[in-house]
Amino acid sequence: MYEDSLKLAESVAWFKQAVGEYRQVQPYFYGDFYPLLPYSLEADVWTAWQWDRLENKDGLVIVLRRPKSTITAMKLDIQHVKPGASYEVEIRRTYGKALIKEMKGSELAHLRIELADAPSSELVFYRQK
Repeated sequence: MYEDSLKLAESVAWFKQAVGEYRQVQPYFYGDFYPLLPYSLEADVWTAWQWDRLENKDGLVIVLRRPKSTITAMKLDIQHVKPGASYEVEIRRTYGKALIKEMKGSELAHLRIELADAPSSELVFYRQK
């Protein structure tokens, strides 16, 4: 009985984190959409999408490494980034917030993502300063 209630508590906590993350990313879905990699449902590829909100000078990139992918790193060409501008960038691999680092637009425009595990994913939030 105790184990069941513990499992339920863990499931509820996970669900709350997932819903919280969805609420954070959902406003970006109204921005301009850019597929950053060719479309495929194959299990051995990566998928990456970008939503850019020009009026807010920010955006979101979602990167997915599928279960059978042998590629551990990828360079993504992020759209609508000003090379000379500075950006605050947060790269998340979990539901928790990550450290925000400052990047030049020239670096963000050709963002290198490394995902050691397959499957795995990353969210990249960016905002022009």
